Amino acid sequence: MTDEIKSHLTVPLGLLVPMGGIFRGGEGGVTLPRCEHCPNPRYTKAASNRRVQGTVVLSVVIDPKGHVSDAFVYKKLDPDLDRRAVDAVRGWNLTPAMNVDGKPVSCRVPIEVTFRLY
Repeated sequence: MTDEIKSHLTVPLGLLVPMGGIFRGGEGGVTLPRCEHCPNPRYTKAASNRRVQGTVVLSVVIDPKGHVSDAFVYKKLDPDLDRRAVDAVRGWNLTPAMNVDGKPVSCRVPIEVTFRLY
């Protein structure tokens, strides 16, 4: 952060942490986490047999180490596939979000997991 930007702050930057310490990715100078290794979940046999297709929307917290520390289903598709989506995302490796000082921070982001039969 430049000295000019620092001069405009009315409180120390460390005090601008949101309640609970979790930022919103992509807002307020906080970058979005980036996926490093994010494999897609596999269909369950039952969901495949039922020809279920669509998108599960998750709300997840990515910690400063780039791991998913919390995940819940925001928009459901199918109970089996919802679980598969959460399990898959919990195993992802991400580059964490960074604050304006370039330090990794926890942030909440939506993640869409699409299931499509080919």
